[in-house]
Amino acid sequence: MSEAVGQLGHVYAARLDYPKAEENFQRQLALLQKAYGGESPMITPALQNLAALALSRKQDSAAEGFFNRIIAVNQKAYGENNQAAATAMSGMARIYFAQKDFAKTEAILLHSQKIYEAMYGPSDLRTAVPVNTLCYVYDQWGKPEKSAPCHARMIEIGEKQFGTDSPYLVKDLAAEAQALRQLGRTEEATKLEQRTQTISAQSKPN
Repeated sequence: MSEAVGQLGHVYAARLDYPKAEENFQRQLALLQKAYGGESPMITPALQNLAALALSRKQDSAAEGFFNRIIAVNQKAYGENNQAAATAMSGMARIYFAQKDFAKTEAILLHSQKIYEAMYGPSDLRTAVPVNTLCYVYDQWGKPEKSAPCHARMIEIGEKQFGTDSPYLVKDLAAEAQALRQLGRTEEATKLEQRTQTISAQSKPN
């Protein structure tokens, strides 16, 4: 029943009928709370729906509240390191980034990254998701001293997953080179740019 109510909420959300969508997502939450209790991680799907809807409506405070509740119920049930909590942290980071609160964005993403590292290991592609987001934040924040090592981390993950000559590396090689140039480390930047050119040339079809 709760799943059907949630699906109906998505139908209304797609039609931009946000009041009806919220009504159904709140009903979904009530049904799940009645079945499992208010502190059960089983209520997570309804909270995720409500958080996403609040983001769509630019209701940052409400979205943050839903994300915090997702984090709380899941960490209470499963401990600090779990996927639902990490995903909620990424959602909260979107709020802070849109507000240009880069310090809070960085803090929540670092926490999310720590969870991914504990769950999957430092070189797993899933761990690359929060790392990549952090790199983007540093680029937009204008923090080359943080951007350069972040992109270097992405390159390291890419090398372990795809090899040292993979086109997957090009974006981060170029970004790290740019950050290094901003820091005045031109020799290191030139080496990375040359490597980028070599990989790009090798990946072009004959």
